[in-house]
Amino acid sequence: MKIKRYRVSSMREGLAQIRKEMGSNAVIIESKKRRQKGLKGFFLPKTMEITAAVDTNGERQEEYKKMPSGSKNVDDELNELKSMMQIIISQQENNLPQGSSAFNYWLKRLTDNDVDRDYALEILSGIQTVSEGKNLTAEITEMLVLNRINKTILTKEIHPKAKHISFVGPTGVGKTTTLAKLAANFAFKQGKKVAIITADTYRIGAVEQLKTYTEITGIPLEVVYTLKEMHRAVEKCKEFDFILIDTAGRSAKNSLHIAETAQYINCLSEGIVFLVVSATTKMRDLHKITQAYKRSNYNSLILTKLDETETFGTILNVCRLTALPIAYITTGQNVPDDIEPANASRLADMVLGEDQVWLTKQKS
Repeated sequence: MKIKRYRVSSMREGLAQIRKEMGSNAVIIESKKRRQKGLKGFFLPKTMEITAAVDTNGERQEEYKKMPSGSKNVDDELNELKSMMQIIISQQENNLPQGSSAFNYWLKRLTDNDVDRDYALEILSGIQTVSEGKNLTAEITEMLVLNRINKTILTKEIHPKAKHISFVGPTGVGKTTTLAKLAANFAFKQGKKVAIITADTYRIGAVEQLKTYTEITGIPLEVVYTLKEMHRAVEKCKEFDFILIDTAGRSAKNSLHIAETAQYINCLSEGIVFLVVSATTKMRDLHKITQAYKRSNYNSLILTKLDETETFGTILNVCRLTALPIAYITTGQNVPDDIEPANASRLADMVLGEDQVWLTKQKS
């Protein structure tokens, strides 16, 4: 029996290290979070201390053959240790913070993080099927849940040849600010030629907001009021690498206004159409928004305002509803900062409420 203790930053890192060093037959005996030593430890994230064990019965048998007669039976010793491990693991499996079973605990944890109940049941039912007849520790169950969420969350970066990039979505989700962030990143970090077209002539101050921004950055801006003007503006900007198109925010309940917005988008040649959604959106509203904006033929997602919520189930809900990738997330109002490409693994951690430290750093 080989027993070893690991000090790692996360359970995922620990499991990977255990599999590499001890093999797939290793089991976790104990895991706990510990604060790092010294004064600095009070200001640093806690680390994971994991104790793992693996049965080395084959090696012991070779040693046993070489032992003189009358020595203690190695098999008896191993069986005793195995029994002790099973008791520890069993206690660990039953020692869940909430609920009468692991299933109920995880259902509550997911729904408490605003994952839709039906989607949570799908995730857990799939794990039940995979783990049927097996005894899983709490840590392994958490890894299975994370893997299921990770597979549901799709991410995709903007293709460098995607010339037309449009932004649609309801009012107040931050479309214009998000557009400005991406325009600055394309122009100043990637050295691309960028132009902006806005059809958002309904919201008071919308055009002035973009004019102020483009005057500061030197990025050209075209304001359009009709479909004919949209065609002219696109033709005028055809030599640019990226043309970013802003649209007016529309309520998901107003099908007429959404149809009008869709006309501006659908008159363009192929490109990216972002549906911009706030991470604070409730599931019922999310369903209406994703359905209503299908007229605009959106093909990618941006999640905004992650700094304005404590739960992130919307990340999973919108991916499950649309089966489309998230390209970017935003965590504040600062232009050109507070935006970054989506990372499925990080987003999965956020859905389970395990990446609050990262988000806190973003806020500061």
